[in-house]
Amino acid sequence: MQKTDEEKEHFNKLVGVFVQTVRVKLGMSQQTFAAELNIAGLTSVSRWERSETAPSAPVLLRIMGLWIAYEQAQETQDLPARVIQLICHLANPAAAEERHIRGLI
Repeated sequence: MQKTDEEKEHFNKLVGVFVQTVRVKLGMSQQTFAAELNIAGLTSVSRWERSETAPSAPVLLRIMGLWIAYEQAQETQDLPARVIQLICHLANPAAAEERHIRGLI
């Protein structure tokens, strides 16, 4: 089933919050973050954070991997549950809100 424009916009907004929150938490500039993800230029990162577009699934998984590695280094106790919740929110964006995403990261 194809997503409506409203659903795509909501998904992009949630992903934008996720991307920006992870990048800031990692203490990276957009340029450093782009280099870490092995993508060309910071324009993509900027567009994701402004919710104009969303990264491809493989790039989104790499971002999630960076976040998980960071959280593991912090010895976060409830990380597996938070990862599952985040994936569920991104998979079903209609039920999620920005505060849900920020609360998990």
